[in-house]
Amino acid sequence: MTIEREPGTFEHAVKVIMDHLGTDGVARFAEQNGWSVSLVEKWSLPTVDRCPNVHQALALDTAYIMAGGEGAPMHEAHEALLTREVGESVACRRALAATIAEASAEMGDATAAAIMLTQPGASPHQIHRAMREAEQALGAVGRLRRTIRRFLSTGGRVPGGAHQ
Repeated sequence: MTIEREPGTFEHAVKVIMDHLGTDGVARFAEQNGWSVSLVEKWSLPTVDRCPNVHQALALDTAYIMAGGEGAPMHEAHEALLTREVGESVACRRALAATIAEASAEMGDATAAAIMLTQPGASPHQIHRAMREAEQALGAVGRLRRTIRRFLSTGGRVPGGAHQ
């Protein structure tokens, strides 16, 4: 029976390495590192809550590359998992930063236009411009408020479940 392994996971990476090394290669590799073949096989099972440590993962990737494999499956799995874990957090933070920048720029424009009204002889055109800039600033601040509220509604975590 074939066991499904999600690509981009350590289990999948170990299975790729095992398939490339073959049965005899896995046995030699395990023996050289003082591990049992069953331990390496367990690392490839998604139902087992155990994976190789950093040094063991490095040894697995090294064996794979030395046997002519292309890439580094354990490293690639680590990179994929890390990207999944922090990717959404980074995207949310970038969106917040962009919203902050937009609100700041709009507030700056509104403030500059309003300051012009303090000068003697402000024209109706300047008043309308200040009102238009203030309305745009309110819209941008509203978007900022909604973005911040998404952070608040997650109990201090970045929206999407990743931790800050």
